[in-house]
Amino acid sequence: MGMNKGLVSYWKFMFILLLGAVLLAQDREGKGKEKGEQTVEILINPALKHQEIAGFGASQAFQASKIMALPENVRKQIFDLLFTEQGAHISILRNQIEPTYKFKGNDFPQVEDKWQYLIIKEALSRGVSHLYSVPWTPPAYMKNNQKTDDTAKKNFDPDLPKSGTVNFLPDNEYLNYAKYLTDYVKGYKKSVIEIKTIGLQNEPDFTTNYNSCVWSKVQLTEFTKVVRRFFVKAGLAETQIMLGEATGWKNSTKYAGYALKDEEAKKAIAIVASHGYGGGKNWELADLAREHKKQVWQTEFSTLKGGDESLISIEDGLKWAGVMIDDLTRGYVNAWLYWWLVEFMYRDKYAGQSLLLVKTDTNEVVIPKRFWTFSHFSRFARPGTYRVDISSFDNVKTVGFIDEQTKSLVVTLLNNSGSQIVVNSKLLNCKVKETVLVYRTSKEEDMKQIDNLQVQNQGLQISLPPKSLTTCILQVDVGGSKVKY
Repeated sequence: MGMNKGLVSYWKFMFILLLGAVLLAQDREGKGKEKGEQTVEILINPALKHQEIAGFGASQAFQASKIMALPENVRKQIFDLLFTEQGAHISILRNQIEPTYKFKGNDFPQVEDKWQYLIIKEALSRGVSHLYSVPWTPPAYMKNNQKTDDTAKKNFDPDLPKSGTVNFLPDNEYLNYAKYLTDYVKGYKKSVIEIKTIGLQNEPDFTTNYNSCVWSKVQLTEFTKVVRRFFVKAGLAETQIMLGEATGWKNSTKYAGYALKDEEAKKAIAIVASHGYGGGKNWELADLAREHKKQVWQTEFSTLKGGDESLISIEDGLKWAGVMIDDLTRGYVNAWLYWWLVEFMYRDKYAGQSLLLVKTDTNEVVIPKRFWTFSHFSRFARPGTYRVDISSFDNVKTVGFIDEQTKSLVVTLLNNSGSQIVVNSKLLNCKVKETVLVYRTSKEEDMKQIDNLQVQNQGLQISLPPKSLTTCILQVDVGGSKVKY
């Protein structure tokens, strides 16, 4: 018996319609795969706070006189880029305590520390709020070798009682050197400039042929206590003492671990710190800091070499954004500093040690992408903000901050992949205003403000282009919060 022709036509039509839908879906899926677009879901909880942020910054050590020798218009461009709200808005300036001061009359710091003093004034006038200074070496006349440097170049294990080198400060000079550091802070205070933090030694685990001095963990602990006594006696009890600043986290943990077991030293120390060199980080320094309720600072890191344009590329910039996010979220750092503010290019050789570069032949200021990715943190995560709880993924690194005074929530998202990623975020335990400010750095963009987004149902969807760093700023009302430090 044959089927009704009308029924056959109906089923043919339905089959063609279904086939067309399947092919269309496959075409869309294929295009999606071709683009490589991914989707991730993240949760943001501004009510759950972690560490307080002290700030972000860099150092003027060894470069101050060169910077101040530049034409006035170039200096202004550099200072505006580094210190103002339109640029990086750096909050911490790291200074070098020279080994040659005399502290006589009114010569300090206006004469004896002239170039650094002038840059400090420029920085303060543009909004820098935290001055921190550290020596690379004590004066030569106090040291065992009567020199500021060493002929050797090697690393030193803080666990060893002696360095195996002549480049150290003898115990009988601790009082003289503590007075020297005290006079430095007092000298700036006379000029109505507060040095808020004193580091005791740059890289105490490294002796080399430039200004340097090695300390064992026992020596540095004992000297910490001496310096604190001098500060208190001189009315400088508010001046913070920073311990560590070894070349890497492993040795900084050795210095801090020993010192924090000594009750007097523990009371003297406000900050434990490290540089980022020497391989991987085990985060034990962060655990120590949290256990003893001390701040932990990453006070120097950079690419210590010259090279081609890859050192100013978006790939380089995103690499450093990833390092900063890891140090903030896994290392619980309260402050993060790059090495130099400015480095000078010779023979058009690019460099990786600074936020800005200057060509020596033309005085042209070169702005690497790392300057802009660094600025996503330094401009928006201001001193006094707290890092908040936010989920992260391998393909999207995230970090968030809350300013309880302005009620601003800052969320920074790193897409270091070659594909676009759509992020669907859900905000917990807060009320959110609808408009969201968005800034992005990519190969083509330098912290560019893009079209504002809208929050819907406590959620925010944002597309992250390949190889990009994006910061979203929201206004939130958090009813109550708790600190998970």
